[in-house]
Amino acid sequence: MLIPRIVSAAISGAIIMCLGSLASAQNANDVCNAKLDAEDFVGNYTVQIGSAVLTDGATIVPLNANDAFAATFFEIDGQLTMESSGTTIAFALADENEPDWVFDPQADLNISSSEFEQTVGCAIANLPRLIGTGTSKSQEGTDIVFVYRLIAWSRTAEDGVTNMLGSLKWSGGGLEMSRVVMLARN
Repeated sequence: MLIPRIVSAAISGAIIMCLGSLASAQNANDVCNAKLDAEDFVGNYTVQIGSAVLTDGATIVPLNANDAFAATFFEIDGQLTMESSGTTIAFALADENEPDWVFDPQADLNISSSEFEQTVGCAIANLPRLIGTGTSKSQEGTDIVFVYRLIAWSRTAEDGVTNMLGSLKWSGGGLEMSRVVMLARN
């Protein structure tokens, strides 16, 4: 199963942005095939917002990278949650039945799933993946639904997961946006 095309472009952009950080990819070996739990993700992260695609169903508008923000992952009664600026997103680890997450190189991104896997030394399906959902309200009062898909590709024994990349997709008010996201533990 392919991640929707908008999301695949966002993830490809994240990979390009983090290639410089992949010098620590040896830590991917510590996370490849690892059976992690919520506690491995608990901590403070910087979320770097990358390129985006905004659509109303008829028109597609590419957007440039955005700012970074702070987020905290915490666990209560086995539920992994991310909080940032009053918005909470509930996360769950993708299980073994989750289809592979695949992205194709885009004309200006120049990386594929297989190239990413080669760089980090692990198949994406064997890396811990998180799926998070939550809701918020726009300034106009419209419900906004968030879906995060994150791939954990680095960890240390001391800190747990140290780096994740993926996409943030939100929809509401007739609009959808998919953004590249990269998370680095503080």
